[in-house]
Amino acid sequence: MSDRFMQQSLPNPSYDRFIGRTESVNKIVAAIKHKRTFIITISGIGGVGKSAIAIKTANNIILGSESLFNFIIWVSAKKTYLRPEGIIIEEQHFSTLNQLLDVILNVTGFYEFKNLNFKAKREYCLNVLGIDSFLLIIDNFETISKPNEFLEFFEEIGNVCDETKVVLTTRHQLGYSEKIIDIKEFSKSEYIEFFNYLVNEKFKINTPISPKVIDKFFHFTGGVPLATEFLLGQVGIKNPIERLVAKIENKEFARKEEILEFSYNESFELLNPTERKVLFSISLIDNPRLSNVAFTCGIDEIEVEEVLVKLKNLSFINIGNIDSEQTYSSLPLTKIFLEDKLEKDHKTKEELSLKIKEYSDILKIQAFKSHEEFEISNEKEDTSIMFAKAAYKRAQEGDFKNSEEYFAKAKGYNDNEPYVWYYLAKAELDFSNNLQDDYFNKAVKLSKSIKDKEMFLLEWGRALYGAKKHIDATIKLNEAINLNKNNKGTYHVLGKSYYEIGKNLWKKNSYFEMKKNYHNSADAFVNSLYANPSSYFEENSNAVGYHYLAKIYIFIKDLTKAKEFIDKGLKLQPQNFRLRELMDEINDREDRPFSKFINRKRK
Repeated sequence: MSDRFMQQSLPNPSYDRFIGRTESVNKIVAAIKHKRTFIITISGIGGVGKSAIAIKTANNIILGSESLFNFIIWVSAKKTYLRPEGIIIEEQHFSTLNQLLDVILNVTGFYEFKNLNFKAKREYCLNVLGIDSFLLIIDNFETISKPNEFLEFFEEIGNVCDETKVVLTTRHQLGYSEKIIDIKEFSKSEYIEFFNYLVNEKFKINTPISPKVIDKFFHFTGGVPLATEFLLGQVGIKNPIERLVAKIENKEFARKEEILEFSYNESFELLNPTERKVLFSISLIDNPRLSNVAFTCGIDEIEVEEVLVKLKNLSFINIGNIDSEQTYSSLPLTKIFLEDKLEKDHKTKEELSLKIKEYSDILKIQAFKSHEEFEISNEKEDTSIMFAKAAYKRAQEGDFKNSEEYFAKAKGYNDNEPYVWYYLAKAELDFSNNLQDDYFNKAVKLSKSIKDKEMFLLEWGRALYGAKKHIDATIKLNEAINLNKNNKGTYHVLGKSYYEIGKNLWKKNSYFEMKKNYHNSADAFVNSLYANPSSYFEENSNAVGYHYLAKIYIFIKDLTKAKEFIDKGLKLQPQNFRLRELMDEINDREDRPFSKFINRKRK
């Protein structure tokens, strides 16, 4: 610690003992220390513990040996609190930039300047922030009334205050070149520790609770801390544990609407109509996969994949993979919420149900033709693959103990079966967020089929892209393309990987390397426009490609070329709001010096 006394306005922690989250806290501290990182967002669903993690991080910084900041300023825009007795709605005491300016002046001791007009006060605060080291933490940023006003202020802070950092907790990401720390639900081991803490220390529940009951709570709540605290809080007040478990098994529990409203409603409001349709379709389809979700919603599979990333980030769904096709599942808590929403939206439910039936009829026709035209194989599936599939399915259901046992059996039958290593890699990735390059590598090396090898490389590339290892992703995706130059999906992910590399180099002012990667990205997206397997709807997927190409040419300062690709996209989809927004942005900026546009976007 510095010899200088640290001024701070942190609230008291809401926890007596902080459980787990060590990796998340360490990631946030590392991001704060990074000299090129200015804004850090801690994102995740309501009740997952974002505020608690932010407070813990700040306290770790205060108690640490390094003198990182002389001031830590905390403000909270939280409006609702979930307690065992229900949702508590409080008057929002903080929601405007003017209020933040007052807090800065209070903490730094410059009280006399609070009576200045807004413009003068804002300028004075920038001067104050520029002469010392500050950590600004804004909790529940998604409820701020004018977020852009804050972001513009943060941008100016970044220009004049080298030692100041901003941390935001929010249910959604800003898309503002911030460093994103995505907070997920508790792991199984963390959950058990948290559950026992609530039972034994916080609520002092005397009833013995078996590991099987804890498993049911974990599966039902999905490891969301606040949902668990809400349910066990009811046991502490009046509800016998047996009655609560029975309600969980029947997908019912006291004040259901309150916990659903708190955990999901605000996140649900962040979804546009297309994203909601995708989410609803997943709740209605018996076995949701990329192909039937895309058909049901009437959009391209690539666009579905982009929506799915957002749904996963908001903790609405889990994404898995079986037989080389993505699968989706949601927690029982999420399903109840979606069922409630659909009951109030009969038109959407009827529309999606008709599309699901239509898809089922098409599959029946295709199966009938296949039976007529081809001899059906009677060969039994290899035992090792069968166990590997079963292991993946167990993991998907949350039964990780049996999953591990089945994977062990799969390897015992045939340790050289590539699909065993592929399903093992996917299980680690989908259910533990653990990218195992060794497993993917074994699947590729052991594969004797070019088609399988291509699929393994593509999935490996997608996983690397998701882990933001974009350079490694381009290597694997290019290997996949060398095996098959007609797969649109591979080109699409490759284009996105080069795009992200270029964007990161742009922030570091590595202009020529950035431009090279953007050109590689453009080449990949152009190739994707002409590689159209039957599983893609050409019109929609090409519009997505044109959108990326337009963004690329904006970055490399060719607005004419960018407009050309926007025009091509709009000819395919005149109402595409993303393309229209991009065109409006270019038109708004054309009468300004381009350097100002680029410098603003760099922040």
